[in-house]
Amino acid sequence: RAGASSFFADIAVGPGLFAFTNRVRRLALAGDLELRRGRHDLAVGYVAERNDITYLAGSGDLDIDVARFRYRPDAVEGYVDDQWRPLGWLVVRSGIRATRVPGADFTGLAPRLLVKAFAGRSTAVSAAVGRYYQYVHSLRNEEIPISLFEFWIGANGVVPVSEADQAVVGVERWFRDDLSLTVEGFWKGMRNLVDQNPGHDPAKVGDEFRTARGAAYGLDLNVRKTSGRVTGWVAYTLGKVTRTADDGERFAPAQDRRHTLNIVGSFAGPLGAQWTVRFGY
Repeated sequence: RAGASSFFADIAVGPGLFAFTNRVRRLALAGDLELRRGRHDLAVGYVAERNDITYLAGSGDLDIDVARFRYRPDAVEGYVDDQWRPLGWLVVRSGIRATRVPGADFTGLAPRLLVKAFAGRSTAVSAAVGRYYQYVHSLRNEEIPISLFEFWIGANGVVPVSEADQAVVGVERWFRDDLSLTVEGFWKGMRNLVDQNPGHDPAKVGDEFRTARGAAYGLDLNVRKTSGRVTGWVAYTLGKVTRTADDGERFAPAQDRRHTLNIVGSFAGPLGAQWTVRFGY
């Protein structure tokens, strides 16, 4: 499979007073191979990415460059995944993903494991752990409660590859074939997160960003209905997210939302139209 995508943001204040430009171009090539043998479903694959990111901010009229960066976080990843059914009521899925980001001189191995046990036909209990890497970062000003704009940067010799370890424990219950409830508790520990540096010296190159570590934990609840006159889902999250910068500052990031509620419903309307209603909080 091959794919290409692009993103751009251009923001201007006044005629020539200040301008901000962020452009992202991504080319990707991926392949997968699946093999089923007995109780095992084995999959291997790769992803090769070429990313070109530019970030410019300044004033053309005043001939001032606040920031002018270019990032090339190219990456190659390969994975092996095995889904094993040792017993009729037990599923074990294990795998490992290797990531190489040459521009950041980074090589990492990310193991993952999922165990799912069925208690009868209508209930399942699961537990999963895994490690994840991120080399393209979406940033915003974490010091303000609203998002004026976000921008993208990439890992290089200064900006690190972020890491996260995640654990999830959950229960699924099917009341009918088309009606289910899922409850999950989650925890995530994060390292090398990238944040804007509020103490950045415009005359100094290299201190535009700072790193931080963080944690996220909470509870997810999801009710889903997949057939009938009305379909949709209700999702609720009770969560807590923390950040501690490398200089010791502790702060709550924009992702720290104690309560998140989403309701989506779909039903047939007049003239054969399908209506969808969404509520979010």
